[in-house]
Amino acid sequence: MQPDAMPRFITVFGGSQVAPDSPLYRQARELGRRLAEAGFGVISGGYGGAMEAVSRGAREAGGEAIGITLATFDRAALRPNTYLTAEHKAPNYLDRLAELTRRASGFIALRGGIGTLSEVSITLSLLQIGELPPRPVVLLGECWSAYLDTIRREFMLRPEDLAPVYVAADAAQAVAWLRRVLV
Repeated sequence: MQPDAMPRFITVFGGSQVAPDSPLYRQARELGRRLAEAGFGVISGGYGGAMEAVSRGAREAGGEAIGITLATFDRAALRPNTYLTAEHKAPNYLDRLAELTRRASGFIALRGGIGTLSEVSITLSLLQIGELPPRPVVLLGECWSAYLDTIRREFMLRPEDLAPVYVAADAAQAVAWLRRVLV
């Protein structure tokens, strides 16, 4: 798989409810740092939780952190995290998801909520139908193995539908795999 353009950006999906003192926050922060050290910029939804952590890690390592925020959240007074190097505001959720997927050379999903599940599912659908050129999808953490086992068993998937997916145990393994496939 080849990235579309340089610099390469990795979109990271993850939960907004991740607390700064949690292991998930530390994992996302380490991921952002490792991605930046490997020469990748990060793209996220731009708000708190895992999105803040990955942006923070990238910035602390001298990398770029782009947030694709959502105009809908302006009414809730939701503010982008302070670690972004750039913010792009999408008018609605579907346009936001289009920006998150279109700009990325690859994807990493951390454990999150319904938003993360929808982002992963829609990204895999876009890859499957050819709306996106082939790009790697890393599912970070053991929780994803059970998810994959369930959807393989309970849904009508072909092996090629999950071909771009790799489950990584930790941030180091995720970034090492992306470096191998995005040569």
